[in-house]
Amino acid sequence: MDGAGRSRGATLLELIAVIVLLAIAIPALLAWVNASLRGAGLESESVRMAQLGQQRMEVLLVAKRTGGLDFSNQELFQESCDTALDTFDLAAALTVPAGYTLDRPICVLEEEEGRGEISVTISGPRLSRQYHLEVYGRD
Repeated sequence: MDGAGRSRGATLLELIAVIVLLAIAIPALLAWVNASLRGAGLESESVRMAQLGQQRMEVLLVAKRTGGLDFSNQELFQESCDTALDTFDLAAALTVPAGYTLDRPICVLEEEEGRGEISVTISGPRLSRQYHLEVYGRD
């Protein structure tokens, strides 16, 4: 009869061990789920920003190929970059998705080399990315 009474239930020590394991496992599991949820949606935001960045760079490449970028001096180079993007935005009736901003391009001209470096920054609700393009005044 001594052995029969012991096999019916859990001992106090076993219950304490289970409670301790749960006390360790539950916060770890919740921390993992929280970290997973915090990153949810960043992929789609990153893709949207990449699409907007690519669009801006393609407009500037078209402007370069059609003679729309002025490589005479720094001021005219910056102005021609702005004009190319403004013209496209008006013609395409561009609407920037809610929560996103398209910063003014930073256009730097290396006059001796005839090389221009263009940086465009796209900011989203949680991320910000910068895209770079190098163009040459002479082909």
